[in-house]
Amino acid sequence: MCLACAPSDTAIAPDTAGASAASEGERRKAKRVEQVRRQYGDYAAAVAEQVVGRETSETWGKGSAGETRLAAYIAREVGDHAIALHDRLIPGTKTNIDHIFVAPTGVWVVDAKAYKGKVEKRDVGPFWREENQVYVGGRNRTKLVNGVEKQVECVLAALKADPAAKGTDVYGVLCFVESEWGLLDFPFRSVVPGCCIRAHFESD
Repeated sequence: MCLACAPSDTAIAPDTAGASAASEGERRKAKRVEQVRRQYGDYAAAVAEQVVGRETSETWGKGSAGETRLAAYIAREVGDHAIALHDRLIPGTKTNIDHIFVAPTGVWVVDAKAYKGKVEKRDVGPFWREENQVYVGGRNRTKLVNGVEKQVECVLAALKADPAAKGTDVYGVLCFVESEWGLLDFPFRSVVPGCCIRAHFESD
């Protein structure tokens, strides 16, 4: 809701970072356990709950922890200089935006990823149409750029309806919270057709 249109006593609801990832993990766990229960009975379901719980923690729990870690870092380093909005559902979809930070420099749309391995920018294509791609742990993760781009488009659409937000800059960022960076590495822009997203790292 636009605060200018909201009642005067409306407060900003920051939500909880990583909540949707944790909730999705629990939902999938419950679904799988129930499937085992219907097919094999309660004893098998008890075993499945133990195994599935561990798998869920390693996947969805890891992502949730990464989002929480990033939110804590921004709160510690930036404080009241930015408004932090976490886990914002995109209307009409089941997709959420991990973090939106409203700062004097603009609106920052941040997708946090807890991936292991070294972050690299690799230049591909001929020099007259060169693109750079994002690799993490030797795997091409450039598709993540397109995902952030779609999130940025949604935020731009939301701001467009408010005349007071005209001219506001919106930035898309990929933040790798568990990856490795070389000693001389620094944040970079990944440029693919139609997209220009900044890749960033967070450290303690």
